[in-house]
Amino acid sequence: MKTRYILYRRGDMYYAEDTETGKQATLRTKNKAEALVLLNARNEAYRQPVLNLHIARTCLAAADPAITAAHHRTAGPHRPHRPAHLELALPLRQAPRGSPRSHVGRVGALARLLLFLVFVLLLVVVLRGLLLHH
Repeated sequence: MKTRYILYRRGDMYYAEDTETGKQATLRTKNKAEALVLLNARNEAYRQPVLNLHIARTCLAAADPAITAAHHRTAGPHRPHRPAHLELALPLRQAPRGSPRSHVGRVGALARLLLFLVFVLLLVVVLRGLLLHH
């Protein structure tokens, strides 16, 4: 399988290029080892998105079981029922409907969850790299 992202260097900084779209993005590092870890994380996320999601959920459950507890909301005429896997597992503070800040709790929780998932993905890639070298 062809790798989706390739590594290149411009000056001292390393960059990743998407071979399908041609888009280029900085990896924000001058260290080749760090750049390779970040590039491998992107390629792994592309190759095995479902596996990485399961690994992230497992790590999340091990870190704090309360976070992964199901958070169900009642279905109503304005809010059709959604499957549990589409609901955020984090408790959300709700502002009055239609207020300018009604989305703030959801966005903050989603940002924290995405940040954690990126951390777990990088951890998995680093650990996989260490296991492959031994």
